[in-house]
Amino acid sequence: MELLKKLKLINKNSQKLKILGTGEIKDKVNIEADLASKSAIEKLEKISGSIQLKK
Repeated sequence: MELLKKLKLINKNSQKLKILGTGEIKDKVNIEADLASKSAIEKLEKISGSIQLKK
């Protein structure tokens, strides 16, 4: 999350990161986030990627 803030991809005051399922993903990725939508999880699993949700 700190990297995303440094790159100004998210607001510096953001407290949580939620992955949404909009758009397409073609490469296998592993993501760590606070929240994720059902469609995002489905898309990641479809390409053999993974998502780890923080508690």
